[in-house]
Amino acid sequence: MIDTATATLEEIRRAGGEALRRELGVVGMVRFHQQFETGAGDYTEERQQVVGTAGVRALAEQIQREENRIAAPRDRPVKDLSATCGAVATVRRAPLTPSRSSPHR
Repeated sequence: MIDTATATLEEIRRAGGEALRRELGVVGMVRFHQQFETGAGDYTEERQQVVGTAGVRALAEQIQREENRIAAPRDRPVKDLSATCGAVATVRRAPLTPSRSSPHR
């Protein structure tokens, strides 16, 4: 047992964690800590703001449209430099899916 009068907060925290683990086991220790971590905010209200009343199919279609929008323009103008150098710079984006020659398939 540690001397709580002289122990640092870190030493007290560590000893408390060890006691919880020893007496309750890892799962019990986690469940004990979860009692005090209830989170913040209103999940239902935040979900309504983000998702609205859309169903699963509508959300899947929205995700697909966004993925298509991102993937479609492989070469796109970044900045029109024609006034200064007579050319338009372009960015070449890598494919979103690995190619057959990619070592990361």
